[in-house]
Amino acid sequence: MLKFAKIKLTLLIAATLFLSQCKNDFDVNDDWKDISVIYGLISSTDSIHYIRVSKAFLGDEDAYTMAQVSDSLYYQNATVKIEERISGTLTNTFNCVKIDTIREPGVFAHRNFVFATTAALSTNPEATYKLIVFANNKEITSETSLIQDFNVLNLAGSVNLHASSGKLTFQWKTPAMARIFEPVVRFFYYDVTLNTSTSLNDTTLKFLDIPLGSKTSNTKLGGELLGAELIGSSFLTTIANIMPNTPNLIKRVAAKASIEIRISVGSDDMYTYIQVTQPASGIITERPAFTNISNGLGLFTSRYLKVAPKFPSPKPFLSTKTMDSLALGVITGPAGKDLKFMKGTDTQNIWNSFP
Repeated sequence: MLKFAKIKLTLLIAATLFLSQCKNDFDVNDDWKDISVIYGLISSTDSIHYIRVSKAFLGDEDAYTMAQVSDSLYYQNATVKIEERISGTLTNTFNCVKIDTIREPGVFAHRNFVFATTAALSTNPEATYKLIVFANNKEITSETSLIQDFNVLNLAGSVNLHASSGKLTFQWKTPAMARIFEPVVRFFYYDVTLNTSTSLNDTTLKFLDIPLGSKTSNTKLGGELLGAELIGSSFLTTIANIMPNTPNLIKRVAAKASIEIRISVGSDDMYTYIQVTQPASGIITERPAFTNISNGLGLFTSRYLKVAPKFPSPKPFLSTKTMDSLALGVITGPAGKDLKFMKGTDTQNIWNSFP
């Protein structure tokens, strides 16, 4: 018993000596480091490519105060370029232009700097793109290939989406490098409204997007068959829920070219980044950081937007039964949301005016 008492006394004295030598001005900030944070998604289907170049910041002031200072977030003299190589041979160098934009007021500085180029990227599957950023006397780099075009299969000319018995199905074979796919059905229609200032009718082409969830391939090698499906009842319910109210609406007309498939595609690196950064649902909340930026943090990779059918092929049109369901059904007709769609036969008779 005496032995344990001596041990406790020794520990108490040691703790007292340690605490007596501690200072109250403990600095939680580590030595400052220049940490570059780079984000860029490039695609052969984009007309402009943006690269965001920023930096992590550290200081003795409140984080919200420092975030309002542009110098805390952005390099003032950074340069950005993208090198294109095909089969290893340098074919193009694209110098990115710094753009000074104004963001909405919020936590971060309202001045927002990005770099951009309008270069047309190659559709050659052997093409690779190297990002090179010079900032604060250091070079930050990353490299990616591009996701290539692919075909949408089994897309019919006439689409039946009347109630639960109708459905739209389509498939596609995955291209190399791609891992994550988000298909959307875009529905085109016309709003015919009364112009109160002229007492004439205005006709406006509009569209509404119906997302079909997210699909993931097993590997980035390509050649996998994936598919998506839209049930008629979901089509009608979604339209009823999200189609906006239009002032002075007289009628709505389903366009003859009424259905388009749009598939947003992300690379394997993008898929990994999303998986790592999404909120944790288990008891382990700490996850490893993912970056493919050399000498920095962030993500530089490719994406792709597939639109089908491709012009000049005509878009699919809604069947007569589907247009009747829009006009008269319990979901979107007078007994439901009453969206004022025209019936199928009446719509077909005027499709020359509503292509």
